[in-house]
Amino acid sequence: MTLVVLDPGHGGTAKIGGSSPNNAVGPTGLLEKTVTLDLAFRAEKILADLGHSVVLTRKADNNVGLADRAKAAKSIAAPVFLSIHLNGFDHVVQGTETICNTVHNSLSADLCRAVQKRVVAATGHNDRNAGHPGGVKRQPLGVLKPGLHHASTACCLLEVSFMDVAAEETRLKTTAYLDKIAKAIAAGITDFIGVGEMAAVRGAGVFEDGFAAAGGKASPLPPATKAASRAPSGKPIAKPSRKTSAKMNDKKEFSKVDIGAGFDPGSPVRGSTAAAPASTAFDMQAFRSFVQSLGLRHFSAEELLFMGASNAPGGSCAGRNHLPEQAKWHRIAATARMLDEIRHRLNAKCTVLSGYRSPAYNSCIGGESASLHMEFNAIDFRCVSGTAAQWHAVAKAVRASTPDFKGGIGKYSSFVHIDTRGTNANW
Repeated sequence: MTLVVLDPGHGGTAKIGGSSPNNAVGPTGLLEKTVTLDLAFRAEKILADLGHSVVLTRKADNNVGLADRAKAAKSIAAPVFLSIHLNGFDHVVQGTETICNTVHNSLSADLCRAVQKRVVAATGHNDRNAGHPGGVKRQPLGVLKPGLHHASTACCLLEVSFMDVAAEETRLKTTAYLDKIAKAIAAGITDFIGVGEMAAVRGAGVFEDGFAAAGGKASPLPPATKAASRAPSGKPIAKPSRKTSAKMNDKKEFSKVDIGAGFDPGSPVRGSTAAAPASTAFDMQAFRSFVQSLGLRHFSAEELLFMGASNAPGGSCAGRNHLPEQAKWHRIAATARMLDEIRHRLNAKCTVLSGYRSPAYNSCIGGESASLHMEFNAIDFRCVSGTAAQWHAVAKAVRASTPDFKGGIGKYSSFVHIDTRGTNANW
């Protein structure tokens, strides 16, 4: 369980403590403060269903000063603080941006990138963080001032979209679109949860939100305006799980064949392994671009393509493996991110021992007939320090931190298996 503070921007009818009652307004009068509260309620429910404890800085159409919004997180040392806003400019410009204070810690940057990635995918709008160093947009925002937050809190501000664009205002009036954004917010936060230690920093802020920092002026409130004050009904749509069976669990892999050493950065990925024809046309540049999009901190495309020691010349299964078909690449994404987080928490170099396996290679090393290695969804690894039991324990903790990491974990004498099949299995 993680403490998360969601801050629905604006509220009420008067400016309080640097917080204006409303900024952006849609062409037909939809108010930013109404949408931010609605989205906060929806995201709160999703996060709570995942087991997290969520605090909202406001639950009705009332305003809260910027310092008091930050205090809601500081008073409980919440690891996550996300302020939710919408933008407005000229009724034409569109895009999504997630902002850190000008002075911020490394985890705030991690939270920024995680939320931005998910919400951009949900809105389909231009990524306004692209081109900023490290994908992090920086502005001196009052609600994010380091001096107002606990040293252990990662905080950023989300500008979902420009709601003054007519088509966007129309979308923001639909339950389906609001649910989609709320799920993206929750997913970005859960993607972030569990990253490493951060250093406390201090700084100063000036602006209330991204709208104001960009020069936007608050629009006057129309008379007798009411904001949503209750959470939407209904449960979030559950993520579909794929069926699991014992035949996916490689209990006896490498029991008769030595798993050998892992990826050697000094040797070509394919080497002289007499790979199958599928690998001769392999688009390495495209695969590198795909892996780059995953945002891994510790692993390269070449490492994820390691075909196994037994596949090398002289190995007991020499030449039976090949590189994965492009149609399977997407299946390694969550597993690669999971391994990256395991390595990050262990703070020790970890090596890929076995990734994709062709059916022939999988059979040769003793993999199960439905092994997820053949789907390019599984990785066997070991690390340079610690024990398999320790790596296994961290793998289980990482799996529990993010729904996308649900899958199988196997512990062996010298390595650990992970996959992200969608349902949990242990052996």
